[in-house]
Formats: sequence, C-alpha cells, structure tokens
Amino acid sequence: MRKWLKYVFPFVALAFLSWGLSGCLVSGVFTLDYAFDHDISTSDSPSLDAWDKVFVDLNDVDTYKDHKDNLKGIESVCIIMDVKNNLNQSVSGEIWIAYDDCNSKSEVMQKGTRIFSGIALSPNQERHFECGDIQDILENLNAFEAAVKAGQFWVYGFGNEQTYDVTFSHIVLLVVLAVGL
Repeated sequence: MRKWLKYVFPFVALAFLSWGLSGCLVSGVFTLDYAFDHDISTSDSPSLDAWDKVFVDLNDVDTYKDHKDNLKGIESVCIIMDVKNNLNQSVSGEIWIAYDDCNSKSEVMQKGTRIFSGIALSPNQERHFECGDIQDILENLNAFEAAVKAGQFWVYGFGNEQTYDVTFSHIVLLVVLAVGL
C-alpha cells in the first residue's frame, strides 16, 4: 500500500497544483484608470456644446484593450473629481451616460442613464470628491457596467435646479475589472 501511495501522491499533488494555478492564469482583477480629456462645464442653457460632455473611449487604455474580450464584470468603480458651483446659490449636480452624442439635456434624459446624483454644493463652493464620496451617490451600476463593457460612451453633467452653473474638473475614472477566459 505504501508503494502505491509513493507513486500516486506526487501525481495527485501535481494535479491539484495545476488546477490551482490554472484558476489564477485564466482569471484576474485589473485596474483601469481613465483621465477625462477635458472638464465638463454645464449650465441651465437649453443646448449642449462641446464642453458639456466628454466622449469616453476605453479602447484607448491598454489594460482595457488587453482584457475587454474576457471582461466578466466590475468589482468596483470610482470617480475622482473636483466640482465647482459657479453661482451664488446652492446647487446639486448629477452625472449621466449615454451611447449617443446628445444635443440637449432632455435628449440625454430620454436616451441616457443617470449614474450619480446628489452632488450638493453651497454657493460658490468647490468640492473634491474621492472614491468614498462617490459610493454614497452611485446609482444604476448595471447600466454603468454595461457602458464599460461596451467601451465607448458619452458622459454629461447637469445641475438639478432650474438655474445652475457647475464645472466638473480633473475627472478620473477608476474601475476594477474582473476578467477570465
């Protein structure tokens, strides 16, 4: 019996080791960071211009390109940004995403999905948002995950009030991606 174990044990150990290593080789977690090309300055103007939106193309990020075909999901999402209320009254802001290049707030609201809301600012206040701040106001994570999987989408910023003038600046998107074969 001992002779038999002497020969079988190394094969069983090798099989378990191979199985464990193959799990590590076929799956993983990667961090994607994407700095927005420019700020989003937005006001209660009825139309949007080039500065009211940002086109996000994750295909420009090597980590995304390398793993997009094996993307399984999003482990966590974070946006780091500065938000400034340019008016002498309180305002709250929100971030929307859409797959289309929209020309008005109403069009964004018809075709897009709100991802963050409740970015509250006092008159003329500028506030820096970190990952922990964003988690409390994140909504529609499934829609955001679908946009990340698609790899290309538009980001829009608005105020919730009738009159608003808000600037979202130094925006960096950080996403932890789960990938596998």
